[in-house]
Amino acid sequence: MTDISGGTRIYAVIADPAFQLRTPEFINPMFRRRGANIVAVPVHVSSTDLTQMWSALRTMRNLAGIGVAMPHKAAAADLCDRLDSTAALLRVVSTVRRQRDGTFLGAALDGLGFVDGLRKRAHVLAGKRVLMIGAGGAATANAFALVQEGIQSLRIVNRDAARARSLVDKVNKHCGRVLAQHGKADLHACDIVINATSLGLQPSDALPVDADALEARHLVVDLVARPPITRFLQAAQGKGCAIQTGTHTIECHLERVASFICDEIQ
Repeated sequence: MTDISGGTRIYAVIADPAFQLRTPEFINPMFRRRGANIVAVPVHVSSTDLTQMWSALRTMRNLAGIGVAMPHKAAAADLCDRLDSTAALLRVVSTVRRQRDGTFLGAALDGLGFVDGLRKRAHVLAGKRVLMIGAGGAATANAFALVQEGIQSLRIVNRDAARARSLVDKVNKHCGRVLAQHGKADLHACDIVINATSLGLQPSDALPVDADALEARHLVVDLVARPPITRFLQAAQGKGCAIQTGTHTIECHLERVASFICDEIQ
């Protein structure tokens, strides 16, 4: 545990709900290894209270930054003073750094961390057909990161069809060709299956796709980090699939976040 003193700076990790957050347990040792007197703490804030909470965070003189988790990634982008190039393109943020002048700089690092995690475990993305469930902030960041890795195709499935269409249009516009599609989940026409929704946080949650259609050739990825092995990943293992847990993703993402936050205070 980080020793907290009067000089400790706060990295507030906002989410709704917050019980599933694993950011503090991972990033606090990363801050410590960098010699930074920063402590990450979870902050449970609803979407309706986000603007008010954001204003309160601006008044904290010892605020180092803000970690942004579901469902606030898109809304938080609109509350930042500036965005890095990726966040400006995607209109989502995963972390916010308080600059020396007090302004808030938002960055979208989770897509890069997601790809880092897959690469670290020797999973090849180039030429693969990807099925992603979800079209929110995390899904948006991952979609663009996957495109940069040279995937063959991307199918996006979301309960809000309009949101899925919007993300597909953004991806295809960025690529200059039709790479992404939206519609129903077709596991026979993909190599990688990604759950980029919150399904799995609760034991009673439905599975994001029909696990009976999984095949041993599939790589199955779940962004839910708590529990570490979700029911979806358990089902995938039962089918002989390779899996990538939310823990694998969050570790690589937070290494990037810790460097980003510490760069301003070194």
